[in-house]
Amino acid sequence: MTARLVVDGKSHEGWESIRITRGIERGAGDFSMTVSERWPGQYDAVTIKEGQSCEVYDDADILITGYVDNVSGDADANSKTLGFSGRSKAADTVDCSIVHKSGQWIGRTVTQIASEIVAPFGIKVRALADVGAPFPDFQIQQGETVFATIEKLCRMRGLLASDDERGNITLIRSGADRASTSLYARVGDDKTNILRRSYEFNGRDRFSDYIVKGQAVGTDDFSGANVAAPTATTKDPAVKRYRPTIIIAEQAAVTGSMSDRGEWERATRAGRSIRANFQVQGWRQGDGALWKPNQRVPVDDEISGITGEMLISEVTFSLSESGTLTDLVCYPPEAFLIDETPPKKKGGSTKSKFILQDE
Repeated sequence: MTARLVVDGKSHEGWESIRITRGIERGAGDFSMTVSERWPGQYDAVTIKEGQSCEVYDDADILITGYVDNVSGDADANSKTLGFSGRSKAADTVDCSIVHKSGQWIGRTVTQIASEIVAPFGIKVRALADVGAPFPDFQIQQGETVFATIEKLCRMRGLLASDDERGNITLIRSGADRASTSLYARVGDDKTNILRRSYEFNGRDRFSDYIVKGQAVGTDDFSGANVAAPTATTKDPAVKRYRPTIIIAEQAAVTGSMSDRGEWERATRAGRSIRANFQVQGWRQGDGALWKPNQRVPVDDEISGITGEMLISEVTFSLSESGTLTDLVCYPPEAFLIDETPPKKKGGSTKSKFILQDE
């Protein structure tokens, strides 16, 4: 492994510590690197300045394209330590508000609107999934950031937005790719590749009854009680106590669509209730490919009791005295069912392939 920070075409290596993080819930990947030396030598990286364009590589693979955000130093009579951190080019869309002449688009798709509002920042939008129908009428909210607006558009079309290794915005659906390496741990088994794990099972946001209420638009054939207060209830049998919650539908709705909304709430909240961070050796999988966010990965971990297919939401590469490591933040795939109408198996079940060993 050779990690390099290339600043305005000049490559810098020999870092003492490195951290690089990218994820599907982050608008912009980020990195930090440090190097120390003893006097009287002078390390070239001191020429790196805040605001310069940069790329981060591992060997020939590019990880982040962006800018140096911060330069720090600490020195005494005997040594000095230099630190550099930065973010993807997409960071400007996370930080900055939209400035647009009209703030309104008629009959335009997610890709078309997003491409127009990111253009001033010198980046592009790549649609890696079907973005759905155009919006009849979309208006920005004054003061809202560029990336927040893109996320809003994506939610309406069942998409996720994140940056890629070139600093551009990608429009994706969750779990489109699969890891080539499983995460495995069994006591005494030399095939174990999970070095450590942290995990959480949190039921605070789960409910026994999801009661979705709304108001539909009336017609000559559809009126009265059906219009005034359509209601649908979805139960989560895994929640044993009586814990109801009422959800007000954001749009005019009928009972069928509200049933879908209730099932979406049940599935995503169940998925979000389970979070695990698995640490593995190195930055690459068995086939030599880097670990990446949005990959589905099989997990069989005796210690946490987690087994089944998980979705990698975030990847952190690190280099330090502890070694060369990758931390993978994982959730059950249901956690990222953005579409309010989740995919159903035959018979209407949305039961996950993910299970706990004690079930």
